[in-house]
Amino acid sequence: MAHLVDEFHYLNSRIEDDFERAILETPEPLRGERWYGDWSVRELALHLATWDEMDAQFLEDIAAGIDDPSRRWSGPEETDALNGELVAEHTDKDFEAVMAYASAMRARLGRAIDGLRSIPAERFWERGSPLRGRAMHSATHRTHHLLPILEWHASREG
Repeated sequence: MAHLVDEFHYLNSRIEDDFERAILETPEPLRGERWYGDWSVRELALHLATWDEMDAQFLEDIAAGIDDPSRRWSGPEETDALNGELVAEHTDKDFEAVMAYASAMRARLGRAIDGLRSIPAERFWERGSPLRGRAMHSATHRTHHLLPILEWHASREG
């Protein structure tokens, strides 16, 4: 029987690959164009990388036995402000640096998810446990942003 961690890796890798392909297939002259609210595809990639970093830290803390990991995000009401803050921290990065950072954070998140193997499976299913959600956040978050990118690409072609 596959470990739940293997399922998290499978789900995350499938959508992560599709998302990265959509970002990289954006023609270079359009990568800085602001079309998603105030963001370009560069900033969307950066946005997801910063959340991967936060998710990795959270999961690393859980695996290390910290029951109440420190978090920068405490609820949906703070999301817009936090997103702006996270992206602003990396405004100096060009597209290649953003993609390198995104790759590094994907790898870190993968290692953090691997670190969950020692946690008993029932803990993932406890009422109110954030483990499942945080381990799958990369996939759900990218799914949320992938369709608009694909629609934007299609609108540019048509």
